[in-house]
Amino acid sequence: MPEQPSHHSATPSSSVNHHHRPSLHQNRPSPPPRTNTTKPPQTTNATSLRPPPTANLYNDGARKFWVHNTGPLGCLPKILALAQKKDLDSLGCLSSYNSAARLFNEELLHSTQKLRSELKDATLVYVDIYTIKYDLITNAAKYGFSNPLMVCCGYGGPPYNFDVRVTCGQPGYQVCDEGARYVSWDGIHQTEAANTLIASKILSMAYSTPRTPFDFFCTNDYAH
Repeated sequence: MPEQPSHHSATPSSSVNHHHRPSLHQNRPSPPPRTNTTKPPQTTNATSLRPPPTANLYNDGARKFWVHNTGPLGCLPKILALAQKKDLDSLGCLSSYNSAARLFNEELLHSTQKLRSELKDATLVYVDIYTIKYDLITNAAKYGFSNPLMVCCGYGGPPYNFDVRVTCGQPGYQVCDEGARYVSWDGIHQTEAANTLIASKILSMAYSTPRTPFDFFCTNDYAH
């Protein structure tokens, strides 16, 4: 996904920088706890999400946008524990949810590319979080993880250690002895070990389009 950016092509009119994540909480699956379903989540067209946040921020002076796509929703232990397992992929993730996530990400990428052509003096960097997180599951052993789909802080034991009635922090929950061996902390969030790897991959620029160093977003540029 590489593309060498031209930092001089962006001429911000203010010091407003923005790390933009789409409103994915509106599109992520929320399976009811007492039903078994593998119906994929309904995703909103990404182009319908872009105008309000991006255009408004741009009008307020923002010229640097860091857009992260959504991760593999079908690999979240919370989702796996609540849904039927009829469409698992080779890694044990729900194919329907991951397909929905990839479809959303394709739309988001297209929307970001379109905005680049419209906002001539803005820099929009698209980061492929999906690939980064799916790689942690695919190559879990290489990264030192032994339980990529199992929760460290939860209840119920294998295969996911997730029980909607006893989630992390609720009475009766248990915490694993070696958090560094787990990808998922509570069924939704990653462990510190997983987040450290994710952060290093983000900062490597290998998953960014265009490839832009992080410190670019930490500088305040003003139009003359």
